[in-house]
Amino acid sequence: MTRIRQRLSPVLVMLWLTTFPVVPLAGAGQTSSQDKAKACNSAADRKGLKGDDRKTFMQDCPTVNVHVEYRRANEVYDDVLSNIVDLGLVAYPSPDSKLEVVPLRKDALFLTTHPLHPLAKLKTIKIKALSGQKFINFEKDIPTRKALDKIFKDHGVSVNNVMEFDNVETVKRAVEIDSGVAILPEETIRGELANKTLAAVRLDGKFFRELAVIYKKGKVLSPAMKQFIELLKKSL
Repeated sequence: MTRIRQRLSPVLVMLWLTTFPVVPLAGAGQTSSQDKAKACNSAADRKGLKGDDRKTFMQDCPTVNVHVEYRRANEVYDDVLSNIVDLGLVAYPSPDSKLEVVPLRKDALFLTTHPLHPLAKLKTIKIKALSGQKFINFEKDIPTRKALDKIFKDHGVSVNNVMEFDNVETVKRAVEIDSGVAILPEETIRGELANKTLAAVRLDGKFFRELAVIYKKGKVLSPAMKQFIELLKKSL
């Protein structure tokens, strides 16, 4: 899991993210005022902000600092519900009457293999064809693992789980050394596909990973926090 800590004067926002990289927020940490101003200008341009709207955004934006850590899903929900953190960013959001869920997007899932794996030459593959394959999976308490287990059960598939990890980066490294295949969201493997260290095969059917922001029901979000959520919608 990933935690993002965002300072928005005068509030402290912590975002907890599940096991996927957040490219727009990478390199988190302290930056110079000039760098922040450039980043905010670019963000304002992408949003098409002008006049008073742009001025308001620029006033809030330079106060943002981001810090990233890995955490587990149960801690995300517990800390959001306990008001330890204000916002959470999760995969496969669990319904909860005490939470507000803001959908962000759906990422297509792909079979991910070593480039020289026999399945890598295929354009599409049926889930049933994965039966018996050496599989690099997530640990059992990870939401993505639960989603994959359901997919396999619904299609009568039994894979050979040879390794289990708690984050997508380690799963990718295991696939890169041809320890097995995996099913991963397309967005998480774009770099490896470009560098040709991994191959991806489209799954026959509609299989997605859902991403969402969660926060405690009744919580009043500041304008800056709302802008941050909107930025996530466009950036992720």
